Amino acid sequence: MYTVVDLLDAGLETSSTFIRWATVVLTNHVSVQERLHTEIDTVIGRERLPTLDDQSKLVDENSRC
Repeated sequence: MYTVVDLLDAGLETSSTFIRWATVVLTNHVSVQERLHTEIDTVIGRERLPTLDDQSKLVDENSRC
C-alpha cells in the first residue's frame, strides 16, 4: 500500500511541478503566451472543450525547420 501511495504521490508531484514552471515561463514570455492562446483559439475555438483528438491538429514545434 505504501508503495502505491509513493508512486501516485511522485506522479502528482511531477505534474504539479511541471504546471508551476510552465506558468512561470509563460508569465515571463508574453509573446509565447499570445502565440499559444492564438493557436488554441484557432484549433479548438471558444465554443467547446478540448479533446485528445485536437492534439494532432496543434503545431509541433519540432517539425518546423
